[in-house]
Amino acid sequence: ELVRPFPGSGTALRFVAVRSDGMQVASGGDPLFSQPNVLIWNLADGTAVRTLTAPAAVMGLAATSDGHWAISCADKKVRLYSGEDGTLLEEINTPAVTGEIAVAAGLPLVVTAGSDNNGYILNRSLKSVFKGHTGSVTAVQWAPDGNRFLSAGIDQTMKLWNVASGKELATYAPVNSPINSLAVTGDGKRVAVTTDDKRLLVWDLPAEDGDAAVQ
Repeated sequence: ELVRPFPGSGTALRFVAVRSDGMQVASGGDPLFSQPNVLIWNLADGTAVRTLTAPAAVMGLAATSDGHWAISCADKKVRLYSGEDGTLLEEINTPAVTGEIAVAAGLPLVVTAGSDNNGYILNRSLKSVFKGHTGSVTAVQWAPDGNRFLSAGIDQTMKLWNVASGKELATYAPVNSPINSLAVTGDGKRVAVTTDDKRLLVWDLPAEDGDAAVQ
C-alpha cells in the first residue's frame, strides 16, 4: 500500500536514503548522473525540508550513522552535509569518481565504490583502498558485524573483504553479467545482487570466523 508520495523533483531520481533517527528521507541524482540536487523531506508527513545542491553531479547517497548526509560527486569528492540544517560539514577527496555509498552502523566509516576498480573506506578522510576488481566497482555494502564489507562491479564478481587487514576473503564468481547493486540481510547470513541481465542472485555468507574463498 502506498503511504504517501514525496513530490518536488523535476527529474527521475536514482538514490534514496533514510536518516538514522527515522525523521527524514533524502533522494537525489538521476539515471544519467547529470544533476547535483538532493531533496530532503520529513518522513512522517512528506513535507519538503530543503534541497542540497552539490557542486557536481550526484553519484551516490547515504545517511551516516551520526545523522548526516554523505553524497559522492562526479568531481572526485565525497561531501558530508548536516542532517540538521544542510550545512556542508566536510569535503573528502578521493582518487577517482566514487558511486554508491554504504555506512557502518554505529561507526563513522563509509565505504564507496570507485570507477577505477577499487573500493574505498573513508573516515572523514581517505582511510583505505581495496584493490582486486578488474572493472568499475558499482556496489558496496557493510556486513552487520562491521568488520567486513562486500563490493561488486562490472567485472561480474562480488568480493568479501576484511576491513582491518584489507584481505580479500572471498570471491563470488562467475556471475556472467555485470552486477548493479547488492544488499545484505539484517542477520548477515545472506547477500543478494541484481545483474544487467535481469537476474536476482542470493548467496549464503560465511560466519565471520568461517571466511573462505568461493570460486
